[in-house]
Amino acid sequence: IQDVQKDGFIPKWRYRTVQYMLSYSEIGLCDETLSLAINIFDRYLSRKSVQKSQIELICVVSMMLASKLIENDGKYFRVEEVVGAVKNTTEKDVCKMELDIIQTLNWELNAVTNVSMMLHFAELTHGLLPNPKEKENLILYAKAFLDHVACEYGFLKYSPIVQSVSALLCAYHNANFNCVEWCKRMLLCNIDLNEYGLRQGVQACSVQLLDAFYKYYPGLEVVNAKHNILVTTDGLRWNAYMSINN
Repeated sequence: IQDVQKDGFIPKWRYRTVQYMLSYSEIGLCDETLSLAINIFDRYLSRKSVQKSQIELICVVSMMLASKLIENDGKYFRVEEVVGAVKNTTEKDVCKMELDIIQTLNWELNAVTNVSMMLHFAELTHGLLPNPKEKENLILYAKAFLDHVACEYGFLKYSPIVQSVSALLCAYHNANFNCVEWCKRMLLCNIDLNEYGLRQGVQACSVQLLDAFYKYYPGLEVVNAKHNILVTTDGLRWNAYMSINN
């Protein structure tokens, strides 16, 4: 994005913009919609330089496009709602920006996002956790980690699969659950991170996520806990929390 932006765009604008987009969950937009909207926003900025004054319109139109693809008919954003959300904007401005985003992305709007992949991988926890409530908590923790991923510019270097697996591993850690059986199920489904060359990425992304988590919530850090993540041929193992030989 920084290589493309020549009109003054800086990463901290993106941080605030993504936080603003995530706040729309409070009015009913689902996590998959917001994740796709952020994906559309990032891909657009990676292909076209924009002015700061355009950022708010771009992000809200990105949410409108994502909602059309994912939300039910009664919940997707309409042009008039975008006009109401962005000051000094007309319906013509909205339609023009919508067309520009679509054309800039060559009509390739839909994409596999980190949230959709995380929810898919989370299904492999079925029967592994004590009760359905624990699975809900695990997904909530993972979504919280992915919200941080979405906001921080530095995480754009990681692919959606790396982000999603890292978020689930950190969620397992945060919930104090054993993740070994889940890792084995991933392998049984031919999701082998070593084979796809993702081992180091998951390790780095997970450690970065935990560092950020404990930076904001230092009181939750386990005394003397080591946060190294080992990726072996048998799956992903937390060496400080598992009594397993590597």
